[in-house]
Amino acid sequence: MNPSPPVEWTVDRLRERLVAATFTVSDLDSIVALLAEALVGLGYAPGRINLAVLTLHPLLSGIGFAWTRAGGVTRDERPWGFLDSAEHLGSPLHAVMTQKVPLRLRLHAGEGPDRFAILQRFVLAGATDYVALPIRAARGDIHVLTLWTDRTGGWTDDEVAALQTVSPLLAVAVDLFEGRRLAHALTHSHEALEARVRERTADLEAKNQSLAEALETLQRTQEQMIQAEKM
Repeated sequence: MNPSPPVEWTVDRLRERLVAATFTVSDLDSIVALLAEALVGLGYAPGRINLAVLTLHPLLSGIGFAWTRAGGVTRDERPWGFLDSAEHLGSPLHAVMTQKVPLRLRLHAGEGPDRFAILQRFVLAGATDYVALPIRAARGDIHVLTLWTDRTGGWTDDEVAALQTVSPLLAVAVDLFEGRRLAHALTHSHEALEARVRERTADLEAKNQSLAEALETLQRTQEQMIQAEKM
């Protein structure tokens, strides 16, 4: 079998593929992997891509879907209360979530590390440009897509503008992901509740049976005692 020819990526093709993937895949890992493949093909030379998703979960503040060249896509779950931590409050994510506008920092020109300490780590890894884009959820939350490149001179303004056009498509993907995750969680909770009810019912039935047997034994004993007294 001949291998499939490489995809000739354009921004329009990226948007088309994102729309198709949104309704055919069930996880955001695949969406981030597709985005990474396209941006590599488009020459954006991403060093890291991260989709930070706020989530309705009793134990989690959010989930990060991070792609790197060496490791592919990994998930990083943030515990409840993380959004109030010093790490988050001093991050570009917090700035974008609260200001609800894109953030672009030309790291090669010295922009960023003095405002956000985490960017110094990216600079040491060779990053030259950094973008954080708000992803507006239907329920009003602001998720964030961040990425950096180590390409000499960073991105052009046109490239950054083109990148922003995928934000609404990612918002739909995130909304569907959260909807599926919540539906699964509710189904699991309902099934767990039903299992506990069945277990409790069986326990009560067993105890009722034991009580009935004890009462029957007591009644027989009382009858035997009455008969013995009459003799």
